[in-house]
Amino acid sequence: MPKLGWVRMHEPVRFVGKGLGGTVSRTADRWFLSVTVEIPDPPVVHRENQTVVGVDLGVSALATLSTGETIVGPKAYAAALKKLRRLSNQFSRQMEAAKVRAGLKPGEPIPKGMHIPWSENMRKTQRRIARLQARIANIRANTLHQLTTELVEGFDVIAIEDLTVGRQSWSAMVKFG
Repeated sequence: MPKLGWVRMHEPVRFVGKGLGGTVSRTADRWFLSVTVEIPDPPVVHRENQTVVGVDLGVSALATLSTGETIVGPKAYAAALKKLRRLSNQFSRQMEAAKVRAGLKPGEPIPKGMHIPWSENMRKTQRRIARLQARIANIRANTLHQLTTELVEGFDVIAIEDLTVGRQSWSAMVKFG
């Protein structure tokens, strides 16, 4: 990489093709390099008997297929949300203590322009929250990626409902993304 030099990779190169560029990004405390590679299109194969499935994205389950199969969200996701709730409460208590140390009354809002110094434990908790939020995003992305891959490999035609997000409950949108 320019200005950095050689960068070690955690996986072998999966695609042979012309490298077009890359993007360096940082999420929580981890760095990522996303590389764009130009590869030739694979040949399209048309089959006569096509399998069809309908997908209903739901509130109580992640998705329900027209075959009757119900896909539920991963247990790790629910456990991570529970841990996030606990860490958020911990950070809130630490913030209240910091406000008291700064001379404010408990529960009093921070006046505009006033700086509340963070303790090292507050910084550690904030880093843990950022890492956990990145993990939750990764769990959600991985679950959706596995579901869509399974659908694409198992069916030729996939019909998905047209969602009206405003009509679904907010908690379901938070739960399943």
